[in-house]
Amino acid sequence: MDFLTVCKDWFQSGLNWLRVNFFRGVIFLSSLAVFSVKFSELISAKSFLRANVAQGVDQWLPIGVFLFLLYANRQVNKNQNDLKKKVDLYEDILGGYSENSPEENMNTLLSIIGKGFKFNHAHRVSVYKYDEGDNVFYRIGRFHQDSHYMFGGRTLYQRALGVIGKAWQGDNDNYYVEKLPDPDKSLDEYKQALMSNGIALPDTELNGIRFKARSFYCVRTQNPGNSRSNAIILFESKQPEGFRMKKIKTMLESEEGKVLAQMISVRKMPSENRERGL
Repeated sequence: MDFLTVCKDWFQSGLNWLRVNFFRGVIFLSSLAVFSVKFSELISAKSFLRANVAQGVDQWLPIGVFLFLLYANRQVNKNQNDLKKKVDLYEDILGGYSENSPEENMNTLLSIIGKGFKFNHAHRVSVYKYDEGDNVFYRIGRFHQDSHYMFGGRTLYQRALGVIGKAWQGDNDNYYVEKLPDPDKSLDEYKQALMSNGIALPDTELNGIRFKARSFYCVRTQNPGNSRSNAIILFESKQPEGFRMKKIKTMLESEEGKVLAQMISVRKMPSENRERGL
């Protein structure tokens, strides 16, 4: 092979390489140019951002501090209002403690609790304490907006009777039943629903009840001193789902609930009074 043929082959190979890699080179160089432009823009934007953030901090920091102080002040005021409500609670109860009967003091506390639950005419709350000596429950407090459903009626209940007896003998401290039929539409269906839920109530007792609730929420309380069950707190409603047991539990853990538990524990029962000669 002569020199001219070698040169020709070398030149042809060079053309082939250039033809294949030319477009790759153009794409690479174009990408490099675009990257350089974008990188420059990024650096410029970063510098701009840094400058404006610093300026923004200088402008907005005082406003942010002001808003934080405003929020903190509102929280302090809220805490002060909550504290005032608690003080008012104790003043309402203890203000006439020596003058009023124990039941009147209990009713005052239950009325405050009722306000917290936003009671209306469909709601009622009662407290029944168990008398171990007499083996019965005595109603020691009640609140309803209408005196017709607050006063009167029986104040003594048998241990195994009605929803109170059901709650007292249950395995859990909480018992509730909801969505009972409307007794104004069908008293028979209402009675059957009570029976299906294990609530024993003779016809004479059922017919004598003024406030026939469609939902019951019971909490069995304990004496703070010896942890023995001592009472049933009964929330009633003429609505199918009048309350939420979770909210009732939260109330019992509040200041009002602690005062209620203490008032229940110190209330003397008739059998105790007889033993003391009273």
